[in-house]
Amino acid sequence: MFLRISWWVATTWLALAVWGVVYFAWMWLSGPGNPLRHEALMGMTIAAFYSWPALLAGGVLKWRWESPLLERRFFGVLMLLGVIVFVTIAVMSEVL
Repeated sequence: MFLRISWWVATTWLALAVWGVVYFAWMWLSGPGNPLRHEALMGMTIAAFYSWPALLAGGVLKWRWESPLLERRFFGVLMLLGVIVFVTIAVMSEVL
């Protein structure tokens, strides 16, 4: 029971961090002349920084214990989505 709750806490934390990055990326890409563009970039950085505890917790849970299959798959898909979003933002911020 505790293991399953730990997985869902880490997954929820990562989902909120990915949502924050996507939200600030949308704000950053919405208008090149937007005066809040610098703040949106800082928001993306902070949201990406706050995702590290969830990634670390997911790695420890996967490495240390035999985890429930549903939670491992859901966390893996969410982590892959987060990596794709982070790499896309990094590439677009260098290009734009």
